[in-house]
Amino acid sequence: MNIDVTQTSAVAVVVPRGDLDMAAVPKVGSAGPRGKILVVDDEVAVAEMLADFLTEQGYQVTVAHGGVEALAKIDREHPQVILLDIRMHGMDGVEVLRRIRSFDKQVGILMISGNGDIDLAKQP
Repeated sequence: MNIDVTQTSAVAVVVPRGDLDMAAVPKVGSAGPRGKILVVDDEVAVAEMLADFLTEQGYQVTVAHGGVEALAKIDREHPQVILLDIRMHGMDGVEVLRRIRSFDKQVGILMISGNGDIDLAKQP
């Protein structure tokens, strides 16, 4: 898998190239919600800030504060995109990613981190 890594200040965003079906992403200005997003971060303030911003942009947002909670919400909510923190207590984001990919190869996943650990973000 090819991976693009962008780092700005202390946040790294990893986007697997070619895995997202852009036709499934609603266009700006379309009627109704723009899509479902699951925000997964064990830091409550970060998760809520992202959720508030994305909600203001017209997305339907659900928040999970850990890996186990995220897996349960994926099964119930069926998000189109997941913002997934890499470093979390308990089950980390890399393990959550592996588990998601074991049953869903289509959902768009963006790995996010407040840490500058790019090597971790590039793990297969």
